[in-house]
Amino acid sequence: MAERPLETVITLVLESCDPSLSEAHRELYPERVAEHIPFSLTLLYPWLPAADLSPGEIEQLRSFFARRPPLAFDLAEVAEFPGLVAYAVPRPEDDLRATM
Repeated sequence: MAERPLETVITLVLESCDPSLSEAHRELYPERVAEHIPFSLTLLYPWLPAADLSPGEIEQLRSFFARRPPLAFDLAEVAEFPGLVAYAVPRPEDDLRATM
């Protein structure tokens, strides 16, 4: 079986934002704990192949977010990608979508 190249992701880690949602995430997706995937909101996946990640790429990402106001949203409801995952829907979503 051929190994898949490692990829990177741009994600907002929300683990410390709401303890009850973080706990629900761990209960619903125990496999994510073993994979070291915290309660989070993915902005872009995949981002870059891991082999292409450089300090310059990280600095560009920092600059991108530094030029924008802080993201503000509530996790308003639970939705599902059928058969794949349940997720918390952020509202408002316009600013988040603009970063994707």
